[in-house]
Amino acid sequence: MIQQEMKTWKHVFKVDPARSFTEEWLADICESGTDAIIVGGSDGITIDNVTECLAAIRRYSVPCVLEVTELEALTPGFDAYFIPVVLNSHNPAFISGLHQQALKAHGQLLDMADVIGEVLHFKS
Repeated sequence: MIQQEMKTWKHVFKVDPARSFTEEWLADICESGTDAIIVGGSDGITIDNVTECLAAIRRYSVPCVLEVTELEALTPGFDAYFIPVVLNSHNPAFISGLHQQALKAHGQLLDMADVIGEVLHFKS
């Protein structure tokens, strides 16, 4: 189960699917010894760039996690799904609303053991 494996992770890279990257850059990252790759970002996230990023990363054996920030970009095929919880957000969607929406819209596609809350706190 991915949650047990995550306890041993020491290093992960986060790849923003809205930004372009070369295959050489991605190979360097995936083969660097990192424990996992997180796919996520805040702007310009689409189903197309998320699936393209996932397909590129799947050429390597590194675990791949989707940080769900756009419900329309949630797609099966990732090892786990992080749903951000921003505790000091003024927008209730980032406290608990995104979890509810994601599970209502896509719960049938996801193994609930692979859906993990990602608690964040940003300094203002």
